[in-house]
Amino acid sequence: MKKVFVYLMVFCAIAVFSQDSFAKKYTTADAISKAVKITDDNFKKQTVYEFPIIDYQKVDKKEKLQYIPDYKDPNLFFKNNPLVYQIVAIVNQKTGEKTFYLKFSFYFDAGAGFYVEQIYDSNGNQIYKGFSNFEDADANHSFISTYLFEGIAKVNKTIFYCNPTVTEQYLKDNKDTGIVLKVYAPKEDVYLHIPSYYIQAVLDTVK
Repeated sequence: MKKVFVYLMVFCAIAVFSQDSFAKKYTTADAISKAVKITDDNFKKQTVYEFPIIDYQKVDKKEKLQYIPDYKDPNLFFKNNPLVYQIVAIVNQKTGEKTFYLKFSFYFDAGAGFYVEQIYDSNGNQIYKGFSNFEDADANHSFISTYLFEGIAKVNKTIFYCNPTVTEQYLKDNKDTGIVLKVYAPKEDVYLHIPSYYIQAVLDTVK
């Protein structure tokens, strides 16, 4: 019984920490830069920059409409679920080569059958080529099952994740306007906007 209680407390702590991370608001390049996690790997000879995780569901709707005039609140898969993005950069310590990942995590209720077909930006660039059916996405191991705690109730969620890469030049080209993205998915398409100050923080930090 004691072990069960300890495990429950650990799971609750993880869930609270995760939700708190999503709820944080980073509204300036300085705030983004101060929150970056930098890790040196002396075996892989690389430096990893992990910028803050942002839950787009918690971004103010006025800001969304400013950059996405056609924006509508999700009403199916993401009505009450996190819609998360993050930029992660990896720098090769030997060559100086930089790789930038746009990391997306789409939370949805277990069994809903969600997957991403494609992601495009507002300039017509395909950011991510996904899947044509759920079975292909599942076979590609693009899902993680997890448990979140809402109050005292355990809720089973599934996460679809993808980590497309972009170039440093792509970020520079979008640093003044930000990146507006449309996620194409069965039954419900959703929009995301990575603001200019977030991108500026990435470019200022990763030298």
